[in-house]
Amino acid sequence: MYKKLFGLFSFILLIIFSSRIAAQDSISIQRDTIPEKKEKTGINLAPVKIMQQIAASNLPVLIDGKVAGVTTVRKSGEPGVPAWLLLRGLHAPVSKHSDIYSITPLYIVDGVPLMQNHSFAFGIKQYDYERIGSETDITTALNINDIESIEVLKDPADIARYGVQGVDGVVLINSKKPVPGKYRIGINMYGGIALSPQNIQTANGRYERDFRKQFYDLYANAQQRATFPSYLADSSNTVYYGPADWDEVYYQSGWQHSINAAISGGTERAFFRLGLGNTRENGIMRNTGVDRYNVSAHIGMVPFDNFSINTRIQLALTDRSRNTFLRERFAEQEYVPSSLSPLSPNKEYLTNYYDLLDRWSFDKNQDHFLSGSMTAAYQLKNWNISSFFLMNYHDNNRDLFYPTTINDGNNFASYFIGLDKRTAWKNSISYQPKLGADINLELIGGANMQWDRRKYDYIKGYRGGSDFVKIIAGGSNPSFQDGTIFAFKDYLNHNLISFSAQANLTVKEKYEVNATVNREGSSFFQNGYWWFTSPSLGLAWHLNKELDMSEAFTLFKVKAGAGRSGRLFDNDNYGYGPVYTVDNGYNGAPFIPSYGSIPTLTMPFNRGYTGWGIQWPYADQANAGFEIGINNKWYIAADFYLRQDKNLVAAIPVPSEYGFTSEYKNGLSVKNSGIELNVGSSFGNSEFNWKPNILLHWNQNRITALPDGLDAILSEGRQLKVGERVDAFWLLQNEGIYESDAVVPLNPATNQPLTYYGVAVKKGDPRWEDTNGDFNVDDQDRSFQGNVHPKINGAFNQAFSYKNWELNLLTAFATGKYLINEAVANRFDFVNRETSGSIEGVKEISFWTQIPEIEKYSIYNPWSLVRPYQRDQSLFLEKADYLKLKSVILSYNMKDLQWVKRAKITSMKAYITANNLFTITSYSGRDPELANYMGYDDGYGVPFARSVSLGLQLDF
Repeated sequence: MYKKLFGLFSFILLIIFSSRIAAQDSISIQRDTIPEKKEKTGINLAPVKIMQQIAASNLPVLIDGKVAGVTTVRKSGEPGVPAWLLLRGLHAPVSKHSDIYSITPLYIVDGVPLMQNHSFAFGIKQYDYERIGSETDITTALNINDIESIEVLKDPADIARYGVQGVDGVVLINSKKPVPGKYRIGINMYGGIALSPQNIQTANGRYERDFRKQFYDLYANAQQRATFPSYLADSSNTVYYGPADWDEVYYQSGWQHSINAAISGGTERAFFRLGLGNTRENGIMRNTGVDRYNVSAHIGMVPFDNFSINTRIQLALTDRSRNTFLRERFAEQEYVPSSLSPLSPNKEYLTNYYDLLDRWSFDKNQDHFLSGSMTAAYQLKNWNISSFFLMNYHDNNRDLFYPTTINDGNNFASYFIGLDKRTAWKNSISYQPKLGADINLELIGGANMQWDRRKYDYIKGYRGGSDFVKIIAGGSNPSFQDGTIFAFKDYLNHNLISFSAQANLTVKEKYEVNATVNREGSSFFQNGYWWFTSPSLGLAWHLNKELDMSEAFTLFKVKAGAGRSGRLFDNDNYGYGPVYTVDNGYNGAPFIPSYGSIPTLTMPFNRGYTGWGIQWPYADQANAGFEIGINNKWYIAADFYLRQDKNLVAAIPVPSEYGFTSEYKNGLSVKNSGIELNVGSSFGNSEFNWKPNILLHWNQNRITALPDGLDAILSEGRQLKVGERVDAFWLLQNEGIYESDAVVPLNPATNQPLTYYGVAVKKGDPRWEDTNGDFNVDDQDRSFQGNVHPKINGAFNQAFSYKNWELNLLTAFATGKYLINEAVANRFDFVNRETSGSIEGVKEISFWTQIPEIEKYSIYNPWSLVRPYQRDQSLFLEKADYLKLKSVILSYNMKDLQWVKRAKITSMKAYITANNLFTITSYSGRDPELANYMGYDDGYGVPFARSVSLGLQLDF
């Protein structure tokens, strides 16, 4: 359907473009040239013009390193995989992948608040790796070439107008507007290549055998020696002892391109802008990539004076080709085949597997996106009245099949469709009384209603009768050729109503006061707690005008603000108090228990108890800062912020006799404080110019309170303690190895050796610090170390220009960041992982990689009951500071070329862009930016691709 719409809009553009130019002589505004717009600068503004020359398909990747106070979280460099922005720190604990969904900023496109993918689909999966569905970043649907400006709002006075939905900040996106006058066409296109990585240290069976042999020689008994993996036992087996060249078929160089065009024109009474685009970003891992089609339209009318109507619409179709990781496949089908024979590191044999996979299986991932709005505004003397209707629709689909030939004789099929629909009606009225030339007062009142509807349908089938039947037949009685079928669905409604009052006062262009009060009600809360009131206040003082320093200072503004904003829950689990529900079945999926063959419901014993009285969490924020502009040469801006997220809900332990694993209660508080700095300058003359720009962000977070006044809790797998960072690791301190039983400490009270959770420590076990001195190493001896997110991050961006040439260097850095190298921990913990028979024992093709810095790890007894290579110890904690050259952009402005002038081309620029050129880091893993949301680098992150592209921008 979307491709047909794309063709229709192309036809419309052709008609408009080929219509008689002479007809434009009657247009009230005639322009032969469009003056080049100077991009605004500010501590919150992203450089959109530069971003339009970078080959990337989603906004968090493009914004990374370009705005102070923003941290980008990515677990993979694979195109289309969700990336997340954190504004001014981490506002709540992240214990599992679904937690990140509820603490990221609100994206607003032309006044439309976008619905992001929801986390509730995690609830029916056994493994916490991927959300079911296409799992494509929602911002992949947005075309950067249709965007005029991106502003990242963080101050309480700035986000107040967006209510409780903006509690974690707002990314405000404004699209390009129509240009009345003669038809104007803008084109931006590039083509390039993402380069296959060349520095992969591959390994084969000989390397792995030699690695394991040292453990067997030191510690294995006869029974353990008999369990030596059969695939490593025969050195003449070329499947595993042949060439280690798997990377030649696993990685690839991928083509990237983007073609975008837009046309605008009209009169002052009727104007339009239509845009089309296609972007293809192929990944460096085989068969991965994103292909997106965009259509946008903005049509405006002024039927009579002081009354305007504007209609905007954006459409996008996204196809994602995703990875073929074994773990992701097994997690989706919730069935783990035998792992006795892993994939071969030899490309000859590996190609046979991929041929079977490509011939018999399919994995289709598609997203459809629609954002639209209609605004009617009327101005009557000092009054302005506007009504704004909006809608946002998004569906994501995944259609999947795996054959028997690669799945231990069991085929698998599944289909998922998730629907997100938002409609809203926003009304506002403003009044500007005449109070004199030096006083400007605007009073604004608003009333908004918003309706969100989410649902998903998911069906999966096992052991169908034939690999030629690859789909599950639908209808009231779905079937998979006598196979076993499981079906799931969920539906989530949310209604939000808000009333707001705002006053903006400016006196003598020196003093500014902005005050806002919101009263909002949400259906996600319990009876009696539906409503929340959010006040905010912002102040500003223009010292350059107050002290008559305008000659030296083009800008000298001091500002401060404070406010409170409520936090919405992301689901209705807390809104009903104690409820009966389905619980977890044998395969981790919900099931309905029965009594006497009659279906029944139970209490949520495995999920945690929710009682009455769950109230609104909220955030109190304050900031103070300044902006200084000196002689149009220097720009300096700084903000100090203090943010306290209070009354957050956390799962706290309950006595086992209650039957519940935990109880959810308000009372968790997290404090974030920090400084943002933006320093820019300009040096040079009319021919040569150098514009350096430094962005810095320092952040510190602490847990300040826990429910029921507790000092520490283990909540959903993460240890939380008052006074500690919310993103700190909770680890055993590793101090080496016990080389003999004689050096193991003895408890003088019992004359027994040191124990680990009651198990005697022996030769070959780690020296874990017994911090409390009770001669038993356990959770009481763990300490908080490191932190997932950097204490300081920023960028050093430079722009050099010489005549018509311009060179941009974009550099990003971070310090005070730590990761757990789980990938290395898993390699050393081969005994426990392979004997478990679980998904943890799965070996990807990347298993055949040499272990980095292997010599720094002690050779423990891997069969020891203390599990010496468990990940949560200081042995695998590494600093992950980095300095990266993110992008280099060289461009040439061809406006002075004679043939360009003769063609009446308004502007024309050619550019070449290179991305991800180098990284300086002490981290031994693949990339210091790649880890899951809890800070564990499990090795599944696809490396960021080095890419080169050549592009052209022109307007005529």
